[in-house]
This record gives sequence, C-alpha cells and structure tokens, in this order.
Amino acid sequence: MSNELNIYNTDIFSGFEAVIATAAKPTSPISIDPIDELRNASGAIEIPYTPRAMRSMVPFMDFVRKSDRRWLNLLLTELQVIRLKSPQDTMIMTSTATAKRGLGRGSTKQTWQEFVDELVADKVHTGKDFSEGQLKHLPNLLAALAKGKTLAGCGTIAFVNANDGEVLA
Repeated sequence: MSNELNIYNTDIFSGFEAVIATAAKPTSPISIDPIDELRNASGAIEIPYTPRAMRSMVPFMDFVRKSDRRWLNLLLTELQVIRLKSPQDTMIMTSTATAKRGLGRGSTKQTWQEFVDELVADKVHTGKDFSEGQLKHLPNLLAALAKGKTLAGCGTIAFVNANDGEVLA
C-alpha cells in the first residue's frame, strides 16, 4: 500500500458553456407599474387595437385586451405627476408638445403637461374612448422623457393595428 497522494488538476466544468439567464423584456403591458415596465423595456411595448370609425375622420381605438386600457390609464396618471420628480422632467413637460389643441385653423399649441392633463381629465376619469389622433403623440412624449431623469433610457410604446399590423405613427 502506497502513501502516495495523486492530485489531478482537472476542470470538472470543461465542456460546459456558461449560460446566463436573462429575463425576457416585456413586449406587451403586463404589470400595474407602467413607469417601471417602460424603464425595463428593451424596445417598444406593443398595444394592439382595432380602429373604430364613427362620425369623425379620425377613428377611435378599441383595445384588443382590456388590461391594455387599464395600463394606459395608469401610465397617463403617472405621467401627470412626473414633472414633480426632477427638474429635467419639469423642463420636458413644460415644453411645447407635438399635439395641438383643437382642430384645423383654430388649433393652438400646448405643453406636454397640458396634453397629459387633458387626456387624464377627458379619457381616464370619464372613460371616453381614445382616438388615433390623440395617442399617436404619446410615443413622442416618451421619447422626450427618455432624455430626462425619471424615464432615462426607457423603452417606448407602439400602437399596433390588429387588422393590418401597421404601427400608428
């Protein structure tokens, strides 16, 4: 019997590749915290809708999932107070919006804060339907807020027509 101790320097993990689990980034609204969800989104969060033409030239939006409407209401409610979180966000919310108030020649410029306040008052609190003309400006606001502090580097939202797959622009 030998008192010899053989030590082998072998890598027991040879042949195995490191697998790092990454959480899937959301592509559709799934939580009740839209601001956090936008911060963690790597791309656009898609919200499918079907256009519903009434007696106007701009169709209203019927959301495919009812949860998308609730998520959107939460997002707008949080955007209404985002200006209180940092001076950068205040500057963005008080800048001129791409959305105009009114129609045709009588339309006037408004700030992003006024835009969000009117959407919350008219659509969130009363439950009236959103139109394509109103929500097509929301990604522009999120792109501007991505340069601020609270939503720095965040993803955006894309409204996708469920009938033809086109993104509202």
